[in-house]
Amino acid sequence: MTEAKPDESAIRLQHHVRHWDAVAPALSVFLLVFAAQIWFVGRVASEVPWGDSWGPEGGGLFPAWINGTFEWSDLFHAHNEHRIVWTRLLNLGLFVAGGQWDPLAQQTAGAFLRALAAAVIAYRFCGSIAGFAVAVSLAYLPVLAWHNVIWGFQSQVFFSLGFGSVALYLWSSANRGSVRRLLGFGAAFASMLAMGAGYLVPAAWIAVLTLRLWRQRAWRTDALEVVVSSVLIGVAAMLSVRVPEHELLRADSLATWAAALMTGLAWPHVSNPLAALILNAPLAAGIVLACKRHPLAATPQAEGALALGFWGALIVAAAAYSRGGSPEFVGSIPSRYVDFVVLLPLANVWWLVYLVRSVSSERRLLKVCLSIAWAGFLLAGAVALAVPVWRGLVLPRLQDRDVAVRLLQVYQQTGDASVFTGRSKLQTPGVGLELVDRVLRDPALAGRLPPALQPEIPMGFMAALLRWLREWVDPIAACLGAASVAAGVWHWRYLRRDQKEVSIQNASEM
Repeated sequence: MTEAKPDESAIRLQHHVRHWDAVAPALSVFLLVFAAQIWFVGRVASEVPWGDSWGPEGGGLFPAWINGTFEWSDLFHAHNEHRIVWTRLLNLGLFVAGGQWDPLAQQTAGAFLRALAAAVIAYRFCGSIAGFAVAVSLAYLPVLAWHNVIWGFQSQVFFSLGFGSVALYLWSSANRGSVRRLLGFGAAFASMLAMGAGYLVPAAWIAVLTLRLWRQRAWRTDALEVVVSSVLIGVAAMLSVRVPEHELLRADSLATWAAALMTGLAWPHVSNPLAALILNAPLAAGIVLACKRHPLAATPQAEGALALGFWGALIVAAAAYSRGGSPEFVGSIPSRYVDFVVLLPLANVWWLVYLVRSVSSERRLLKVCLSIAWAGFLLAGAVALAVPVWRGLVLPRLQDRDVAVRLLQVYQQTGDASVFTGRSKLQTPGVGLELVDRVLRDPALAGRLPPALQPEIPMGFMAALLRWLREWVDPIAACLGAASVAAGVWHWRYLRRDQKEVSIQNASEM
């Protein structure tokens, strides 16, 4: 009896199902995260510069472009410990396209980039773990990392997160041809040029490769990748910069570093460092399986989840060292780090579901109950962090979004610094007023300041369009959210139908 050849149409259908099994959830995540982001920008963010935006942009990049002193090498100059090439390119592009400095344009672009980075993570893992899209969407709600959302200068975080996730995806794919490896190294380098978190991408991959070498002993291919990744780490060392002013922020002892590390590993239960042992148990189980050469740890998705967890853990460890002596790390994690810190809980969520699905049906009920309790513990911590932000930031901004704009306008007109007395830091420019004065009075920026700071000058088309859309942000966000839900429902029905067709065709061939 001759063996029946597989039907090519069935193979194509199976490939089509697997493709949409990842694309549709990623699309749903993108729409939902983008909807939440633009709502947060429209209702909570301020349209005037804040913090580091004043110096590197208003005091350097934009005047240099106008005066003709800009050099392309300026893009690669260090900002604190980081290289923020893509953020400078993006904001300079928005400045040129819009004809003026507009933080609202930067925030809107950041909303798109953050949603895209979340979609990349969802695309990598949703195909093997159904429902992971929900975890990614919750992890990237803006209330947890509000600092990065309402500050246009923070697109560096989203560039680094997106490029780094792409690199780990390409490296851990089932089909890791030479082109994919090369693109992966390119994406990792691009993440390094976004901010310091990208320096740790190759280190995370070396950790995965070490486990793979131990498991498979494929010395020729994997050892070469270790060498190339090590070269990237050397490049990262050359790109990194020591900032003398930040020396006091570093952990001054091993105990200080360990305390800050446990606080980060325990996120969102930052007040209870021992929670790190519970929250990271699934990922630890995955590492143990990899060390034991278990087949469960040998799949591309499992290796990708390990890499994601390693990257998050390395970022937490590096932040604990470089900022562990700061008061911000005493029992808390600044919100600007959260976009990277959540990689660790996401890796644990993936491994938790993956391990539960792998156990026998007799033991699954107990593990499902334990998993629900674990997820409830994680969610309770996230809610505990979100509630103070909602009460202390979101609700006041919903009632009076433009208080920071009015205060800065008064200061611009009168020069009276007392208008900021007793105000929260977010209602002030966030930097020394001498720098603010220099930027506001710079002749090169005359007519190019943010629209709120030059109301007598007609704003450009892009600025006018964004402010018109801002007035309709509630229905726009609602429509995007509805589209996200519709994509998720359609995907679920689509998979059920096509998987049934595949099963029927496979059964007919037996």
